[in-house]
Amino acid sequence: MENYFAVCPRGVEPVLEQELQRLGVSQTKSLFSGVAFEGAGADLYRANMSLRTATRILKPLAGFIARDYDALYRGVRKIDIFKLVRVDQTFRVDVNLVQSALTHSQYAAQKVKDAIVDQFRRKTKGEARPSVDLKNPQIVFNVFVNGPRVTFALDASGESLHRRHYRQGTGQAPLKEALAAAIVLLSGWDRKSPVYDPLCGSGTLLIEALLIARHTPPNLDRHFACQNWQDFDSTRFNTIQAELRGQQLPSSTRGFGVEVDSHVARLARKNVAAAGLSELVE
Repeated sequence: MENYFAVCPRGVEPVLEQELQRLGVSQTKSLFSGVAFEGAGADLYRANMSLRTATRILKPLAGFIARDYDALYRGVRKIDIFKLVRVDQTFRVDVNLVQSALTHSQYAAQKVKDAIVDQFRRKTKGEARPSVDLKNPQIVFNVFVNGPRVTFALDASGESLHRRHYRQGTGQAPLKEALAAAIVLLSGWDRKSPVYDPLCGSGTLLIEALLIARHTPPNLDRHFACQNWQDFDSTRFNTIQAELRGQQLPSSTRGFGVEVDSHVARLARKNVAAAGLSELVE
């Protein structure tokens, strides 16, 4: 069993914990902006595909104290990075600072990157090292600094889980998919009664509700960062993907949206069509 941490919007933690428990994960603990849980690789794969209210899943690997940038560098140098990224892979470092003496996240990320690269330079005598890719990296390292305490983790999701890829466009201040799903799950809706959104914007709330009614996993057909890990089990992953695909249900639940801005209403129709729900939403 491994330790994981599912990140979510603040206030959504109880909903996310219930989601994890419905997936069969028994060891959960609601924390600030997320839920810690224990599970096997199969639980991680299922969570990545299925969770509606999470934005990403992290696998914490090490913790240490760093009160300055040099201590951050030294702490990362002690981690066996060769088990996490190959020389032929690309990587990115994401850093989050909370009440820390470290005040510049980009500089902190640079120090972490240097600590990773220097391990390879020392082992290969400067001949080979993984490359940094800020847009589409194969491996994503997440460094969370809360005061002097540093948590070094692997990002198992990569691209944020809230991006469902049905959005063809949005209006101003769009409702994020994970938060929309949380609102639906908190509402006590029976998943059969029609859904009416009198301020539907680009249609996110309607789409998330009808995907819930259909038991459609929100991220069933996308790539995750954990698929690039050295211990990734493709056979197990494909089995879980097929299992979840088979659990989807036909649904005649209808959705109705109202939007005063004609441009945004057109975007809502495009988003609904991209989600495969045009026949169910007016």
